[in-house]
Amino acid sequence: MTLQFVTGPGSVDHQATLLDDLATTFNRFPDDQFYYLVPNHVKFESEVQVLTKLADHAGITDGTYAQTGIQVLSLTRLAWFFMKNTPAYQLPRISQAGLNMLVYQAILDHRSELRLFAGEADRPGFISLLTRQLSELKTGQITVGDLAQVAQKVTGNSADLDAKLHDLVLLYDSFETAMRNKYVANTDLLNQLSDFFSHGGFKSCALLF
Repeated sequence: MTLQFVTGPGSVDHQATLLDDLATTFNRFPDDQFYYLVPNHVKFESEVQVLTKLADHAGITDGTYAQTGIQVLSLTRLAWFFMKNTPAYQLPRISQAGLNMLVYQAILDHRSELRLFAGEADRPGFISLLTRQLSELKTGQITVGDLAQVAQKVTGNSADLDAKLHDLVLLYDSFETAMRNKYVANTDLLNQLSDFFSHGGFKSCALLF
């Protein structure tokens, strides 16, 4: 499966191009499974548009058309579709507020070891900013070990940078330990879905965005 991009000015109907390509490819390979990925807030409208386009290509005009070979899903729904019976998906979902609480607890637990962040924990907005930074590291699949290697390589260049990286490694490790096998965030599920596709051995399927 290759990756293709549909590009052009905003005046071009890119969705129509994707739907035409989907209908044409589906007619060529009717036994394959296709997944049309859309933002969650437009899932229903997109599903109607996909079915309408397929019905037009099939010459059906009476409004009765159904299809199981094509699934219209958001990314989080795609994770559910493939991973709903896996142990990772059974873990409790954690909200943004819950993530903030874990980060705040990590700061409390390691306050005496922190060089830069110890005095910042009570500053308005700091916890949410730090949580977002740690979540971005997880989304980018940067491990605690990766971050520690970066900290080691740049040590000595700046006292503030050294202190920040030291605190980030410490808190990231504590945050990961608190999350491991206890909670799961949506970003974790998407990383797990990526791993699932990498090792799942899928055949005869196409993903369209």
